[in-house]
Amino acid sequence: MMKHFVVLLVVFVIACFAFPRFDFMKKTRHGEHQEDFKPLTSKVLPYTLSNYILRNNVKFEIAEYPNHVKDLFKYNTDFSIVYRSKPKYTLILIEPSDRLSLEGQSFIMFEDRLTKQLKYYPQDFNIIYRRQDTYIDYSNPYDKTSAEILLKYCRNFCLIDPSRNSIFVFKRLSNTEIEAVPVLLQEYHNLLK
Repeated sequence: MMKHFVVLLVVFVIACFAFPRFDFMKKTRHGEHQEDFKPLTSKVLPYTLSNYILRNNVKFEIAEYPNHVKDLFKYNTDFSIVYRSKPKYTLILIEPSDRLSLEGQSFIMFEDRLTKQLKYYPQDFNIIYRRQDTYIDYSNPYDKTSAEILLKYCRNFCLIDPSRNSIFVFKRLSNTEIEAVPVLLQEYHNLLK
């Protein structure tokens, strides 16, 4: 009888520490259930951009960002520029830890192309730079979790559209994605008109 009680007590203690770490137990800072990114189709993109991306086999994702990421954009000072300066889009660039690797070289070419193209749209885009190997350390645990999830989802680049709560991500940075940068910026610029 005593063995059963001890086993039950140990299982109870383990469960108390383990359950809050499971996804179904995660909550936002306001106590709501933490959502996931909701995939959207290319139909939500401007027609010209959608056509270009599909015709040129650009690897991308577009999604509605979840409630906890929206809270991160609203309340965290590092990301508050997303909602603070409307009607702008925000680009998040995440630099690889090894700039000499193949991924690093692709990122350098992508960043160069992006920087040149952004000169044509100085009023339309904000930029947040991050490094892949930078440890995320926020005192608020909700911000830390949300930032980790967001940066993992973004990979190396994402475009945040706060008016639609959407995020556009390149799945990789190859020549096709680098060549898509001018069309991407032009079509998002046209949405602001």
